[in-house]
Amino acid sequence: MMATSPKSTYFRSPHDSCIRRVYKEDGTYYAARTRPGQAEEPPYVIELAYLKNRLIAYGCWVKQMAP
Repeated sequence: MMATSPKSTYFRSPHDSCIRRVYKEDGTYYAARTRPGQAEEPPYVIELAYLKNRLIAYGCWVKQMAP
């Protein structure tokens, strides 16, 4: 569904082994989760400050190369 979105950044969660694809569209940031062995879930809105200051800063999400 969101494959046509502009540049995406991928993150891996060491806590639940999920991959999250984060992208910006029309000034809003979105994240979409993929659980191991399942299809990508619908995207949800994520605040940039929360992403940078909590999830990335504390190692909850680790940036990785595109799968």
